Amino acid sequence: MRVLVAGLLITAYVIGSIPFSFLIVKLMTGADIRQVGSHNVGATNVARSFGKLPGIIALILDAAKGYAAVAVARWVTASEAWPLATSGDASPLHSRAFWITLCAVVAVVGHMFPVWLRFHGGKGVATGASSRGSSRSHRSSARHPFRYFCVFCRTRRSGRSISAS
Repeated sequence: MRVLVAGLLITAYVIGSIPFSFLIVKLMTGADIRQVGSHNVGATNVARSFGKLPGIIALILDAAKGYAAVAVARWVTASEAWPLATSGDASPLHSRAFWITLCAVVAVVGHMFPVWLRFHGGKGVATGASSRGSSRSHRSSARHPFRYFCVFCRTRRSGRSISAS
């Protein structure tokens, strides 16, 4: 029972932790993105340091990670083998939306702290934006405090990056 739940969370982390920006730059130029520009492993640093094409490829693949984590979570939680199926229990642990959202968050954490790069990854903007956009749970009432936070943060560049995710 718990193996499927743990497997789902581990899968979301592994999907999110694939360092596409690092891999694209390494394959296309042989350079290490962590030694160039802002030293950040993200699509923005790739685009600024190595051009638009590698940056766009990194952005699309980083966004695909968030979508893939949510898609896997939807598929697993919809299966009959899912141990926490909604059976009249109103707790968050028995909600599909909870597990889908948790997998989206875990994928973003995987992007930000990938084990493959010694826990130094990107900011999670593209992964977070795509995972939030692909999950249906963002339509809940929890989005309103998030919007106020986004308006508050829009005064700085990093705030805009956070609000995008």
